[in-house]
Amino acid sequence: MDLNEAITGRRSVREYTAQAVDEPTIRRLIDAAVHAPNAVNQQPWTFTVVRDQSVLDRISRDAKSHMIATMPASPHSDHFRSRLSDPNFQIFYHAPVL
Repeated sequence: MDLNEAITGRRSVREYTAQAVDEPTIRRLIDAAVHAPNAVNQQPWTFTVVRDQSVLDRISRDAKSHMIATMPASPHSDHFRSRLSDPNFQIFYHAPVL
Protein backbone atom coordinates (compact mmCIF):
# COMPACT_ATOMS: atom_id res chain seq x y z
CA MET A 1 0.00 0.00 0.00
CA ASP A 2 1.20 3.45 -0.90
CA LEU A 3 1.81 5.79 2.09
CA ASN A 4 -0.42 8.52 0.66
CA GLU A 5 -3.20 5.96 0.08
CA ALA A 6 -2.86 4.73 3.68
CA ILE A 7 -3.11 8.26 5.07
CA THR A 8 -5.86 9.62 2.82
CA GLY A 9 -7.86 6.39 2.81
CA ARG A 10 -8.15 6.13 6.59
CA ARG A 11 -11.67 6.59 7.93
CA SER A 12 -13.34 6.18 11.28
CA VAL A 13 -16.13 3.66 11.41
CA ARG A 14 -19.00 4.27 13.78
CA GLU A 15 -21.60 1.84 12.50
CA TYR A 16 -21.33 -1.89 12.93
CA THR A 17 -23.51 -4.84 12.11
CA ALA A 18 -24.39 -7.39 14.78
CA GLN A 19 -22.59 -10.05 12.74
CA ALA A 20 -20.10 -11.96 14.88
CA VAL A 21 -16.41 -11.81 14.01
CA ASP A 22 -15.05 -15.33 13.51
CA GLU A 23 -12.12 -16.69 15.52
CA PRO A 24 -9.68 -16.98 12.55
CA THR A 25 -10.20 -13.29 11.71
CA ILE A 26 -9.57 -12.25 15.32
CA ARG A 27 -6.42 -14.38 15.42
CA ARG A 28 -5.16 -12.85 12.15
CA LEU A 29 -5.73 -9.35 13.54
CA ILE A 30 -3.85 -10.16 16.75
CA ASP A 31 -1.02 -11.73 14.73
CA ALA A 32 -0.78 -8.55 12.64
CA ALA A 33 -0.67 -6.45 15.83
CA VAL A 34 2.14 -8.60 17.24
CA HIS A 35 4.23 -7.81 14.15
CA ALA A 36 3.78 -4.05 14.50
CA PRO A 37 6.81 -2.02 15.67
CA ASN A 38 7.15 -1.65 19.43
CA ALA A 39 9.33 0.21 21.91
CA VAL A 40 12.89 -1.16 22.23
CA ASN A 41 11.72 -4.54 20.89
CA GLN A 42 10.20 -5.39 24.28
CA GLN A 43 6.96 -6.93 22.94
CA PRO A 44 4.83 -5.47 25.77
CA TRP A 45 1.48 -6.62 24.35
CA THR A 46 -1.55 -7.83 26.14
CA PHE A 47 -4.67 -8.62 24.14
CA THR A 48 -8.15 -9.13 25.48
CA VAL A 49 -11.03 -10.01 23.17
CA VAL A 50 -14.46 -9.04 24.47
CA ARG A 51 -17.56 -10.36 22.72
CA ASP A 52 -20.15 -10.14 25.48
CA GLN A 53 -22.31 -7.07 24.77
CA SER A 54 -23.23 -6.66 28.45
CA VAL A 55 -19.51 -6.46 29.32
CA LEU A 56 -18.92 -3.95 26.51
CA ASP A 57 -21.87 -1.89 27.79
CA ARG A 58 -20.45 -1.91 31.33
CA ILE A 59 -16.98 -0.88 30.10
CA SER A 60 -18.60 1.90 28.07
CA ARG A 61 -20.55 3.18 31.11
CA ASP A 62 -17.46 3.09 33.34
CA ALA A 63 -15.29 4.77 30.71
CA LYS A 64 -17.86 7.52 30.13
CA SER A 65 -18.05 8.22 33.88
CA HIS A 66 -14.26 8.38 34.10
CA MET A 67 -13.97 10.68 31.08
CA ILE A 68 -16.62 13.04 32.46
CA ALA A 69 -14.88 13.14 35.86
CA THR A 70 -11.43 13.80 34.40
CA MET A 71 -12.28 15.96 31.37
CA PRO A 72 -10.21 19.13 31.20
CA ALA A 73 -11.91 22.38 30.32
CA SER A 74 -11.81 23.14 26.61
CA PRO A 75 -13.97 24.82 23.98
CA HIS A 76 -15.49 21.40 23.22
CA SER A 77 -16.06 20.22 26.81
CA ASP A 78 -19.81 20.92 26.82
CA HIS A 79 -20.32 18.95 23.60
CA PHE A 80 -18.34 15.94 24.86
CA ARG A 81 -19.88 16.09 28.33
CA SER A 82 -23.37 16.09 26.77
CA ARG A 83 -22.50 13.15 24.52
CA LEU A 84 -20.89 11.16 27.33
CA SER A 85 -23.85 11.86 29.65
CA ASP A 86 -26.29 10.31 27.18
CA PRO A 87 -27.21 6.85 28.56
CA ASN A 88 -27.90 5.65 24.98
CA PHE A 89 -24.41 6.56 23.74
CA GLN A 90 -22.08 3.56 23.76
CA ILE A 91 -18.43 4.47 23.11
CA PHE A 92 -17.84 1.32 21.05
CA TYR A 93 -20.89 2.04 18.87
CA HIS A 94 -22.22 -1.46 19.65
CA ALA A 95 -19.42 -3.23 17.79
CA PRO A 96 -19.89 -7.00 18.17
CA VAL A 97 -16.33 -7.56 19.40
CA LEU A 98 -13.60 -5.42 20.91
